[in-house]
Amino acid sequence: MARQYLRPGPWKIVNSSSSVQELRIDNDIFEIPGNGTSEFDCAISCTFDDTSLTAYRNPVAPVVSTTQTGGITPSSSFGVKTKPKLEAL
Repeated sequence: MARQYLRPGPWKIVNSSSSVQELRIDNDIFEIPGNGTSEFDCAISCTFDDTSLTAYRNPVAPVVSTTQTGGITPSSSFGVKTKPKLEAL
């Protein structure tokens, strides 16, 4: 029964007990339901009692730019004309 301190970044906490557990993320208190998980990103720190909570580091999801300028393609938002649908008589 020790206090764990997590560094800033993305984390996943797994509660292995059937009771509600508390953890402190960036000086705010949150509860994790029994046998539940929580994914979060802390900016300052995270502290919790590690009796029934286990922390896993989440990898940061990569962001891929699809255009040279990092925006959306013009064909998907500007001046796209669609053909009228033909209806059967």
